[in-house]
This record gives sequence, C-alpha cells and structure tokens, in this order.
Amino acid sequence: MIDLETTSTDPTHGAIIQLAAVQFDWEAGTIGSVFDRCMYLPDNRFWAEDTRTFWGEQKPEILDSIFDRAEDPAHVIPAFVEWTRTLTVTGSLRMWAKPISFDFPFLASYLRQYGYTNPFHFRDAIDMQSFIRGMRRAPGAAAFDNEVPFEGDAHNALDDTFHQIRIALTAKGTFQ
Repeated sequence: MIDLETTSTDPTHGAIIQLAAVQFDWEAGTIGSVFDRCMYLPDNRFWAEDTRTFWGEQKPEILDSIFDRAEDPAHVIPAFVEWTRTLTVTGSLRMWAKPISFDFPFLASYLRQYGYTNPFHFRDAIDMQSFIRGMRRAPGAAAFDNEVPFEGDAHNALDDTFHQIRIALTAKGTFQ
C-alpha cells in the first residue's frame, strides 16, 4: 500500500513531499516492511496554490514534520526502488493505493525523472476503493473510510497507509 503527500494534484509538475509504502500480505492479513521518506521539491516541480491552501488548513505539525525530514529526491527515489527489490513477493509486485489514479502517476513521474524503471506494472496497480466496492458488489457506494477508526494523523502518508491497509483487511474479513 502506498500513499503520497504532494504539493499539487498535477503529477507532471507537482512534487511528492512524502512517500510512504507498507508491504502487507492480503492472504495472511499481516504487515511487512515499511518505507517512509520525505523529499525536497526538485527545481522543476512547484506548489499549486489550492494545495498550499489545503495544507494551510491541516495541522501545521504534519507539514512541519515532513519539511524537517525532507531529503533530496535523487537519494530517496533510488532508496525506494531498492526497498521494493527487498520485498518477498509471490507473483507480481502489486501497488495498492487510494486512489491509484493519483498515486501511480505521481510515483511513475518521479521514477522517470530520476531514471528508474517503475517496479509496479500498471496492470498490477490496485485501487483500494474500487476493489472494496467490487467486493461489496456496490460500485456506486460511498467511500467507507470512516468505517474503520483512524489512528494517527490524516495526511501523514505513513498513518494514511496503515489506515488504508486496515480498511482493506477489514473489508476482506467482513465481505469475503
């Protein structure tokens, strides 16, 4: 499961400021390895004013923590690629996200920018919400994020990732 915090909703020009990924085993319901790093804005990426406003409405300590931990993306991206290589996976490496349509293009743009092949094939990208709506046989269902209590801080990518895993595994236990 991957979650990103960004400076825009545009993956071609916005920056990833936090990249969190947590390996989990769908069948066993267990958590594995964790990756959580923050990044500076590269020179070719920028803040969108609506996203800057959004962050201004969040708890300031969340963004402060991201900035305090920020590293050069030229170091974080290869570390992430190496982290994916260390994962023990049966079959293809799958990227889960909420929503995949946001996180996958951002991650792919950074991987391209820094010269790395995406370790996740687009066919193995799973949108958590669509997956659970399919399990429920209710494609038009409202989001179900509030059905599982949130632990931590929303918009801290690592806390968001753990929450998304809890939602997916709760749905599996409830709706399988």
